[in-house]
Amino acid sequence: MSALSHAGAAGRKPPGKIWYLAAGLAALAGFVLAGFFGYAKLVDLTRELTQIVVPGEAVLTLEPGHYTIFHEYQSLVDGRLYSGTDVSGLQVRVAPADGGEPLALEQPGASSSYELGGRAGRSVLVFEVTQAGQYRLAAGYPQGEEKSQAVLAVGRETTGRILSLVFSVVGIIFLGVAAAVLIAVMTYRRRRAGVAPK
Repeated sequence: MSALSHAGAAGRKPPGKIWYLAAGLAALAGFVLAGFFGYAKLVDLTRELTQIVVPGEAVLTLEPGHYTIFHEYQSLVDGRLYSGTDVSGLQVRVAPADGGEPLALEQPGASSSYELGGRAGRSVLVFEVTQAGQYRLAAGYPQGEEKSQAVLAVGRETTGRILSLVFSVVGIIFLGVAAAVLIAVMTYRRRRAGVAPK
């Protein structure tokens, strides 16, 4: 390095410690953005669920795919609050609205749950639709058995979508942390070399 280059380098101030704060803010921003993104997507998932007050029935327009039936033990429907965990004995039937054999209902292989926006539920049944159309979901208790009304929520199978959401959130956090590490490392090296960031 020439004497002129040495003089130029010596005339530059090393980066201040404020750059370490910038690194911390970059990491924090990653966590905050991931939180907002994850929350917004979870709200969208719950909004896509169709709520049904039972005992009762509803006609659903369904596309081919796997569906989950949740029991919303904490719910709000048409301004009315529903709360309760006991739906033992509830009989659920899903069949084509124009008649036909009912669909096979099974217990989920892995339980899933949610608690968001004043709503909380857990998966109780799953079923598969192979042909698009209207289906009637009816649920009730055996004759003579009386229990408080409850709320079921029906939506597409969520495991894959939740996994995708988790990976997206982790990706956002990773980018924030990676940016923080990059800023911190560059600041450290340039402080040692006595050269300010350009």
